[in-house]
Amino acid sequence: MAGTIKVDSINADSNLSFRIANTAVAFIDSNGLRPTSGNVSLDSTGTTGVRSPAANTLVLYTAGTEDVRVTSAGDVGVGTSSPEAKFHISGTGDLYAKVESTGSQAGIKFETTTAGTSEYGILADSSEVLRFYDFKNGSEPVRFNRYGIGLGGTTPSSGMGITFPATQSASSDANTLDDYEEGSWTPTIKGASTAGTSTYSVQTGKYIKIGTLVFITCYVTWNTANGTGNLRIGGLPFAGSNAGVFQGLTLAGISSVSGSTSGYTWFGRINNGESEISIKYANFATTTPNDGDIAVCNSGTLLFTGTYTI
Repeated sequence: MAGTIKVDSINADSNLSFRIANTAVAFIDSNGLRPTSGNVSLDSTGTTGVRSPAANTLVLYTAGTEDVRVTSAGDVGVGTSSPEAKFHISGTGDLYAKVESTGSQAGIKFETTTAGTSEYGILADSSEVLRFYDFKNGSEPVRFNRYGIGLGGTTPSSGMGITFPATQSASSDANTLDDYEEGSWTPTIKGASTAGTSTYSVQTGKYIKIGTLVFITCYVTWNTANGTGNLRIGGLPFAGSNAGVFQGLTLAGISSVSGSTSGYTWFGRINNGESEISIKYANFATTTPNDGDIAVCNSGTLLFTGTYTI
């Protein structure tokens, strides 16, 4: 009678058929349960379930609305019936994919079909840091947190900006900025032949390093100096370039140096690979500069700024 369910015995095609009112609605064979309509409803209203709207296409729907589609190409669309990638999410308003882990971090790994050729990922951990990770080389090029961007595994800790590693990872690319650093240095007065010892009232130095360029400021007052040879200022934060070129610094703002003469210009030179400034002076009418002698310039004050390369 109408409304009854009839289950056929296994026929010549080895199928088990399910019928309603003598009409086949589904059958089972070696490929599984196959409804004749292509739809499987999971609720009493028939609006939530699984559909197959086209050949080799699978759709999950709720309340009569399509939510997820798997195409014949194996692409998965969430909120879209035409996925443009292996996994495509579409929608309005707040839209995000959530990845959870019971461990200390969770993330997504991206690989090419050739194992070990390209393995990169994005990881988030419990310290509120987002990491871009190179699994192939075991390195972390970039990380983000609420303070900014950290390069080479560094974590920004205040303000907002870009943090470079404490130890420079030098690049051979002339167009790559590979370091930035700010700090202090302590200027010292010494002799080139014998460093000697000096007493000071002021020893203040600051520096900013951008790539291979170092900008320095210096304020030093020495009361006594017993070294011998040419006058030098030691303690530079970085050794000068060893590229075979001496580097000059103008010593502006000299307030007083014992043994100095009115009308003389004081300047400094950084020799190849050294962390010291050789002090020199010259009269405007003199073409050959003179070396400062620590025995003569055994007290004084120097204030200057300058730049040099490392």
